[in-house]
Amino acid sequence: MAYTYVGFPLLLIVVAALRRRRPRAAALVQWPNVSIVLPVYNEEAVIRRTLENLLQLDYPPERRQLLVVSDASTDRTHAIVSEFADRGVELLRLSRRVGKTAAENAARPLLRGELIVHTTPPCRWSGAP
Repeated sequence: MAYTYVGFPLLLIVVAALRRRRPRAAALVQWPNVSIVLPVYNEEAVIRRTLENLLQLDYPPERRQLLVVSDASTDRTHAIVSEFADRGVELLRLSRRVGKTAAENAARPLLRGELIVHTTPPCRWSGAP
């Protein structure tokens, strides 16, 4: 009975004190570099909001690369993406339409991340903002 009321609580206090002294494993882990590839074609209506959302990711900016690959867009997509250059957004402009997969493949030599994330802007026809 003494162990239940005295011994076990003391054991928990000792274990908690020892855990506080050791550095946590998470503190020793370094965030990997991540490349985010965003293939687009004439996304003038949604590209600004998409980039704003991606730039708000809870990830260290110095470890994140954001590359927009324009599949020969003919609207203002290039101009809008260029406005984000000072925030680390890169633009790869393809001279002719090649399709999403080929656009992503064209971006491959420029990617610096250990992890590569492929994403797309929300569909304009789906009612997404």
